[in-house]
Amino acid sequence: MSVSVFSVLIYTGMTALLDLRTQKIPNTAILCGWSAGLGLWLGLQGYRGCLYWMSGALGTLLPGLILYLLGGFGAGDVKLLSVAGGILGLRRGLWLAVAALFVGGGMGLAAVSRSGEGRACLLRTGKYIRGLFTGGKPVWPKGQGVRVCYALAVFGAALLLAVREGGWIPWLK
Repeated sequence: MSVSVFSVLIYTGMTALLDLRTQKIPNTAILCGWSAGLGLWLGLQGYRGCLYWMSGALGTLLPGLILYLLGGFGAGDVKLLSVAGGILGLRRGLWLAVAALFVGGGMGLAAVSRSGEGRACLLRTGKYIRGLFTGGKPVWPKGQGVRVCYALAVFGAALLLAVREGGWIPWLK
């Protein structure tokens, strides 16, 4: 396992614990992660490392920002993905972001099935998607639905990345 994957694993684990406990990701944790990632790549590759860090941080920030504007993420979750992308670089950062979408989707399905709101959630989601495509302003009703700690999904995706790079599961490569 590389130093960058290990760093992301530790960082996302710590951030997931903070998010579970306080329901927010503090900006100080985000700034520490960005500066640690920048310091890691500056130490490894000099000014080229700075460009590597920036491409990863901005490359994962933009898709997360789109999902934030659609109401799917919180601002802290977007910044968390940006920190992870900065530490991992663009290619592995985007892999982590996509894996986190799948892990978060699985967590959401588990939470909906556990709460017994499956049918109501499907109807609300259908109305929301219809509003996106018909030109109306889609509004998700306040207080409805199931909340998922997305930092935990990012940590799960970091675990998958560590397993993938470790070669422990051959079909995950």
